[in-house]
Amino acid sequence: MTAHDTLIDDIRENNLSYLLIAQQLLRSDFESACVQLGIQDEAAQVLRDLSLAQVRSLAGTPLLITGFRMTNADVLRSLAQTNVNSITQRARFAMALAQSAAVTPTAL
Repeated sequence: MTAHDTLIDDIRENNLSYLLIAQQLLRSDFESACVQLGIQDEAAQVLRDLSLAQVRSLAGTPLLITGFRMTNADVLRSLAQTNVNSITQRARFAMALAQSAAVTPTAL
């Protein structure tokens, strides 16, 4: 197995984990999950309702399904230099993610 093959397998595993966690979030608190995942209601409903076979099929793509939402370098630098374990910093981090989701929503 080549390094490229290993990377593709890792991407598929990441996709599967992400999709299963996303479904759990959507089933437990739909509105909050939409914000956390950065997806619109309609896409969230589709994702929530996928069967396990459909999730596995979607996860099998060699392309990373998740998207990196922290596109503002200044915000990313600031958050990376702070202790995200404090309540204040976690709130700041959540607000930065929510703001970036509102500006550039991620679609599946």
